[in-house]
Amino acid sequence: MEWILQTQRGGEHTLHYVDDFLAIFPRSAASDAPNRYKGDFSQICSDLGFRVKEEKNEEGHCIRFLGIDIDTEAMEARLPPDKHEKTTALVNSTLAQHSVTNRSLETTMGFLSFGSKVVRASRPFLRQLYDALMATSQTHHIRVSS
Repeated sequence: MEWILQTQRGGEHTLHYVDDFLAIFPRSAASDAPNRYKGDFSQICSDLGFRVKEEKNEEGHCIRFLGIDIDTEAMEARLPPDKHEKTTALVNSTLAQHSVTNRSLETTMGFLSFGSKVVRASRPFLRQLYDALMATSQTHHIRVSS
């Protein structure tokens, strides 16, 4: 589908991840590219026997793609508020404990890993957590400190 959209329909700024597609068009009052692309995408999906989830079909300068909010006006990618709050709560809960189980730390690290897509400075910190987890894989509890 990506190849069809890019080469046959002029959607050169199209990408996909598994079954999620993202198309970016320059802002222009005269351009009908977004409407044409949306129609082409729907027609190609229909022709190939795929269903389109309309609730995931977004337009505008701020959209959610793969669980990340992308804002083309502010030129930033950020965690949605619900994911940000859940990640913050998990980190605070982890830090409030004297020690955590391997499983609990793995859960927290999973959320931090997802967030590291948009908070690149968190990657070295996350790497230290992975190293600590691997070094203590024989124990059931890991000491944590702020």
